[in-house]
Amino acid sequence: MSSEEGKLEDYARRLLRGSTLVFLCMVASTFVAFFLRMFLARSLGVEGYGLFYSVFFFVSFFLLFRDLGLNSALVKFIPEFRVKGDLSSLRSSLLLVFLFQSFSSLLLFVPLFLLSGWLSSSFFRTSEALLPFRLLLFWFLASTFYQLLRSTFQGLQDMLAYSLLDLLWILVILVGSLCLVPSWGISGVAFSYLLSAGLLTVGGAWYLGRKYGEVAGPLEKKEGTLAKLLSFALPFFLGGLGSLVLAYTDTLMLTLFRGTREVGLYQAAQPLAALLGYFVGALTTALFPLVSEMWAKGERKLVREATGFLFKSSLAVVLPFSLLFLSFPEVAVRLVFGGEYLGSCTALRILSCHAVLWALLSVMGTVVAGVGEPLLITKTVAWMAGLNFLGNLLLIPPFGASGAALTTLLSSFLGVLLLPHYAKKKVGKTPFSSLLKVVVGGVLAFLLISLLKSLLFLSSWLEVLLIFPPVLSLYLLWLLGTGVFTEGEKKILFRLLPLRGGRG
Repeated sequence: MSSEEGKLEDYARRLLRGSTLVFLCMVASTFVAFFLRMFLARSLGVEGYGLFYSVFFFVSFFLLFRDLGLNSALVKFIPEFRVKGDLSSLRSSLLLVFLFQSFSSLLLFVPLFLLSGWLSSSFFRTSEALLPFRLLLFWFLASTFYQLLRSTFQGLQDMLAYSLLDLLWILVILVGSLCLVPSWGISGVAFSYLLSAGLLTVGGAWYLGRKYGEVAGPLEKKEGTLAKLLSFALPFFLGGLGSLVLAYTDTLMLTLFRGTREVGLYQAAQPLAALLGYFVGALTTALFPLVSEMWAKGERKLVREATGFLFKSSLAVVLPFSLLFLSFPEVAVRLVFGGEYLGSCTALRILSCHAVLWALLSVMGTVVAGVGEPLLITKTVAWMAGLNFLGNLLLIPPFGASGAALTTLLSSFLGVLLLPHYAKKKVGKTPFSSLLKVVVGGVLAFLLISLLKSLLFLSSWLEVLLIFPPVLSLYLLWLLGTGVFTEGEKKILFRLLPLRGGRG
């Protein structure tokens, strides 16, 4: 094995170990989160479920203005400071981010709290929104420190601590909701969010100080640290403005134009489709600091090779499972939320297609951020946000949740076209021919599923059990037979998959 292949395999092993830890915790977190969603959907009904997420998304809309892009800057620079042994800059960075975000949190909290009564009656159009709104504003304050800890652990590449925080966070919310929702309704969910953020902040801070003594060491004044953080954070913040539109305007416009019932249907489809992104989410969480380290060491070629490989593997994994939701949406909706939410099936079909595009966009975005080019992401997201805002404005009033889903799909398609084009000089060309082979395999699999469904008159559950496994096997044979992965990539996969520790 050449030295470059050895380095690529070493980085791949570290990425897989990191992403495996994240993925396992994300699987557990997803299971808990879905149990929570099921409980809330069935306990609160479509209207109550929609009202909670309308309030939650409204408060969450202001998170970017609190974080100011500085958490992403920490994830970028903590690995660099550690590689260079510059611990004083590391400590100074953490303190500066803490002070900045504490001030911005209070600056946003006060006016929102004072206006909470008016917003409850005019925007949410019900007095039942007032108490959960105020509780979530206090959660907004407490989560400032929780999110800072998460970013610190990610930058330190302590993926176990990073992942366990998320798992424990959702577990506390679930337990609190089970205890409080029967008597408090949606206010019980809001209080559970506040309780979880407070408890995990205290526990995470204790663990950080105990395991990473260098973080709690003496502070030294470091010239230029703030400027360095802000130079990276500002483009992230500006790009985040577009992400804000992409993430929140669908739910907020549904609340404004169609009411909380339509929000409830959309919030049934959205988390189901988001399941498809958990593999890629785990991968990119571990990938960001790793790419930053590779780039800091001058290993440019490895970054380009890894990007192409991750593009292909992410698409190959996500695509077949998107076909499952595209072909059998009613099975998933009935299982998780119940028959009351079957109106979300069309939105789920559309969002399952979006998940495929989002997988590609997530990998490319993480690599581009890791090599220190957030402005390229900002340009892409700005175009996506413009299309998203206009599409929501035009499609949500007549089509509701399905219109919001279609706008999301169109926006992600635009992003997949633009970002690889902008970033090709830095991270190389997209392996278009290999990606096309994966897509063709997915289309053929979907056509085969549709044909078999038209020939077999069975219950939905039996169709899933009898059709999907053999079609998935044929899809995997297609990937192997059409040469999607190079021989070198296959060798790396064979070494990595068992995770036996040796290079075999």
